[in-house]
Amino acid sequence: MFNLSLLAAGLLQCGELEEACSAAGSALSLAGELQSARSRSYAADLRRRLEPYKNERPVMVLRERTRELTAV
Repeated sequence: MFNLSLLAAGLLQCGELEEACSAAGSALSLAGELQSARSRSYAADLRRRLEPYKNERPVMVLRERTRELTAV
């Protein structure tokens, strides 16, 4: 989960939004299973980094896919 979070952040910095969202989706799915403070911190960081792109299609799709994970 942690490596996927870092990968997503790096891809986002490189302007690869679709790939970043794909990695973020995998990371957030794993974070939902782990339920540790560290995984929640990484998940929150990913959400914060994606916030400026919230109206972009890949981010909207990611939010929809992970809606139940973020509610926990």
